[in-house]
Formats: sequence, structure tokens, C-alpha cells
Amino acid sequence: MAMDQVCQLVTDPAQAGKGGEGRLTELPCKEVSEEILREEVLMAHKTLMSLDSQNQQKFQDLVKTLEADKAASRQARRRASV
Repeated sequence: MAMDQVCQLVTDPAQAGKGGEGRLTELPCKEVSEEILREEVLMAHKTLMSLDSQNQQKFQDLVKTLEADKAASRQARRRASV
């Protein structure tokens, strides 16, 4: 999936702090709207698609669906504000 191009993969947490990278810490959770979460998922999958041609094949249907949902949500918001 080419994740090693965008992430540092750690298989042994005890080794994570060696080499000056720091130690593993838990990321804080944040509350976000469904719209923001969908946008983040869409952008993440577009990034994955750009890294590897196999990813493009794997995720193209999902990306198309998310983009269609995004457009439909925008239209619904426009209609509601009229």
C-alpha cells in the first residue's frame, strides 16, 4: 500500500524512541463533524492513490462514492438554505 512512503512503520514499540525520533505517545482524540471526517477520509485515500498504482485501483470506487456524497451534501445544504 506504500504506507512506508508517508509513515514511519514501527513493529517494536520499545525501539521507537531510538535514533532521535522520540517515543510513542497517544494522540489526543478530537470531536469533529461527520462532514470534516468524510473530507479527511477522502483526502487520505486520494493521497494513498497517488503513491501507488495498485492503490489507485483499490480505492477509486471509494473515492468516487465519497466525492458523490460530498456533492449531494452540498446540494442538500443549498436547498435547505433557500
